[in-house]
Amino acid sequence: MQDEANFRVNILISKKHIVALLLFSISCFILGITLPVFSTTKFYIFRQDVTLIRSILLLFNSGSIFLGIVILSFSIVFPISKYIAIIIILFASNNELTSKINNILKHLGKYSMLDVFIIALIVIVMKLGNGMFSVQIKWGTIIFVFSVLSSIIITSLLKK
Repeated sequence: MQDEANFRVNILISKKHIVALLLFSISCFILGITLPVFSTTKFYIFRQDVTLIRSILLLFNSGSIFLGIVILSFSIVFPISKYIAIIIILFASNNELTSKINNILKHLGKYSMLDVFIIALIVIVMKLGNGMFSVQIKWGTIIFVFSVLSSIIITSLLKK
């Protein structure tokens, strides 16, 4: 009887920690997509801060629709869907539903770092331009990476 009570306490503590980590992750995600992820400097004079949302809009406006859809999907839609799935797993009482969602998260987990890769790819492509163009990583990138890493930790904790 005592062991069962300790087990329940451990589950509640773990759930509280997961919820706290989830709130941290969501906060980092929101900041990561709204703060500048990098800044560009052209001809050593013209500086422009670029957010993830702004870069997606720039891609759509410049006619790079496919790349805009890919970045939108993996940097905005996928993480939001993952957060919704985690919230359902944490708070739903239907074990069958949570089991199905947890299985989906297991299969989609391998794509979690793709959004970070996309940011790195954008920066690399911009750095390959001429010498009059420079790119600097900003806090938005670091905070966005924290959101991705913390969501990976959360899903790994949910699998246990």
